[in-house]
Amino acid sequence: MTKEGFRSMISEIKEIPQYAEKILLADPEYYLPPRVPYIGIGSSYFAPLALQLAGYPVYAFPASEFFHVHQGNSFPMGVLVSQSGKSSEVLWCSKLFREYIALTNEGGSSLAGNANCSKKLLIHAGKEEFSSSKTYINTLLVLLRGFQYDIGPLVTFIREYMPEAEKAGRELADFISEKYAKGSLKGIFILGAGCATATALQASLICSESTRLVFTGMPLAWYDHGYKETAENTAVIFIAPDSKTDVRRSEKIADMVRKAGGYPYFTRTLPGGMFRPVLEIIPFNFLAAYLSEYLGRNDFFTIGGKVTETDL
Repeated sequence: MTKEGFRSMISEIKEIPQYAEKILLADPEYYLPPRVPYIGIGSSYFAPLALQLAGYPVYAFPASEFFHVHQGNSFPMGVLVSQSGKSSEVLWCSKLFREYIALTNEGGSSLAGNANCSKKLLIHAGKEEFSSSKTYINTLLVLLRGFQYDIGPLVTFIREYMPEAEKAGRELADFISEKYAKGSLKGIFILGAGCATATALQASLICSESTRLVFTGMPLAWYDHGYKETAENTAVIFIAPDSKTDVRRSEKIADMVRKAGGYPYFTRTLPGGMFRPVLEIIPFNFLAAYLSEYLGRNDFFTIGGKVTETDL
């Protein structure tokens, strides 16, 4: 990666606090409907999934599969999430609702302008050239505000947390690059439990598309139910668990990985009392940047565009 490209990528990540603060000053108080479909694709699916796995009354669905199952049906209300407002599968799903709320970064997009869009909530993440960072954080914050979560202390803490997050991401990049340099690294897993599962999925997406290495995110239990057989010469990153049961299971799996010739790694424990998925993804944004620099990636989205549009 050129120095200019690397600096641009890091600069975009470091804008997270500035744009997160915009959510505090944005739309007046609003409410999001409980127990209706929340539909997105990629990062725009993982954000509502995080809330669902944290116990919020959100029914998160990937847009592609929702449309596959329900095309031809009609639903009274839904929440459709697309950072660009142009993601094909989300637009297909918009036709299945008599009315819906749009969460998007683009107020003039097709998703926000459809006749059956009853309300649009803007993500206010500004321009984003690289993998989702500001848009993912702000999608989470908009969703949390819609369920009356006080995001003020969380937004304040994000700014304080950024230097620590960058240090953690750089250390993780050093860990992976060291194993990669040996020439035998055959896979990288990111494991989460509970709402950290959404973080694992988002982290694997941004790291894969930025570095062009294969990162695989999944629930901790899924790995234990078979994927552990691939442990030799793989890096296995455990997003720090917060329950005693998950801590014990993670330590047991990490020991198996180590004995099989793999490389376990635990992220740092985050402060309690905050919505962890907002914070725990940020080191992975820095990981994607620093590892891309190490690998010499000079361009991004070379096989497809940042926004995926396809014909029905």
